[in-house]
Amino acid sequence: ADIALTEIPTLERMLVIGGNPRHEQPMLNHWFRKAALAGAQFRVLHCETLDLNYPVAGQTLVSPEQLPAAVAAIVRECLRSVQVMPPAWLVAMAGRDLPEGLDAAWVRELHGPGAAIHLGALVNAHPDGGRIRAALRLLSEANGVRLIWTSDGPNGVGGRLAGALPHSQALQGSTSNRRRPGLNARQMIERPRRGYLLLGIDPEHDTWDAAATRTALEAADCVVALTAWRNPVLDRVASVLLPVGAFSESSGTYVSMEGVWQSFPGIAAPPGDARPVWRVLRVLGNLLGLEGFEYEDREQITRAVQPASAAGSPAGNAQPLPSVDSTGRSTPVEQEDGVLAWRVGVPGLYGVDPLVRRAESLQAGSHALDAAVARIGPELADRLGVVSGDRVRIRQGGQSVSVPVRVAGVADGTVILASGTGPGSGLGPLVGPVRLAADPGSPAAH
Repeated sequence: ADIALTEIPTLERMLVIGGNPRHEQPMLNHWFRKAALAGAQFRVLHCETLDLNYPVAGQTLVSPEQLPAAVAAIVRECLRSVQVMPPAWLVAMAGRDLPEGLDAAWVRELHGPGAAIHLGALVNAHPDGGRIRAALRLLSEANGVRLIWTSDGPNGVGGRLAGALPHSQALQGSTSNRRRPGLNARQMIERPRRGYLLLGIDPEHDTWDAAATRTALEAADCVVALTAWRNPVLDRVASVLLPVGAFSESSGTYVSMEGVWQSFPGIAAPPGDARPVWRVLRVLGNLLGLEGFEYEDREQITRAVQPASAAGSPAGNAQPLPSVDSTGRSTPVEQEDGVLAWRVGVPGLYGVDPLVRRAESLQAGSHALDAAVARIGPELADRLGVVSGDRVRIRQGGQSVSVPVRVAGVADGTVILASGTGPGSGLGPLVGPVRLAADPGSPAAH
């Protein structure tokens, strides 16, 4: 993020793009509410009408397919207002006009330290998310608007600073490793590997394309899973399960989006033969004869990462600028009957990690139960011939699920079916094209 939490109440205007901060980042949303109550004007650009706990000046609906062009049009308008010529790649990306309902005069005021743009989970999961972020970083550098990013998971910043990204130079490894960066998670699935090491994930819930991930894991010669919980998919695809403690059963350090390092002790010992994750990784590294696995305690690891990350990333918490050439690619849609739409499958409120999705009390609540319902707009419902309470069949990534439908304030051409829990898990990309049809068993299909 380009702004400290305590500065947010001083903002005068905020544009929220592709996210529901009330569900995705409740503490951040608290600061947004303080800003709104202090007089800041909020507008939302998203695929669904949000129920926020503070006033907004307007909400504009766009489908995920239209989102990159809509953001580029906003950036183009803002650049022109400060006499900056938009680059050719941005002009090609932009739609002809601003999204309907978004006031041009208001957009042109998105400049300087009193204005901010927040990007949510839809942007993170969007196959064109790299270009969306690049466009907004270009705008920030040109007119000073503040950018507020959210990370995927609780320690995304810490992972980047520790060198977890393939091209990261935060930790200075061997010369050969720097010449040959590894693959990112998507590339590991699209270019199947002979072996996989899984760390603390449920593959059908915690990956961008669960269907492709499962196919790749099933075809691998060896899959080693470090996990605190057994899982039917892991039981099926893993060659071996190595028990590790949950996050609360080990000491560690989180790095916030502000770049604040927050260390904590474990509050309980891992049960049985489980061990803290770092210890299991250290032993595996020792057995393989790899460099950099000589640590004796967690504090040594933290001390090694801190100076290296400071040298490799002076800003500490700045979002890396993606290449505009690395355009996201949507998974092709199977040629079959049904209405074409774009699915938004970012995890629901209580489906974000293995711990909360196993909490029976949370899964019994209304927010978790919503993960089993597909939400569509009235235009798409009319084309399908369904009403709320009917069932629709969704096909994506070679998989198919039948779910009840709710007609709500959703952008035309969009279906929202969350991953993390429920029937949406196991489908294809979190954001991408799908085929929908009224289910033969629903009243509307007769």
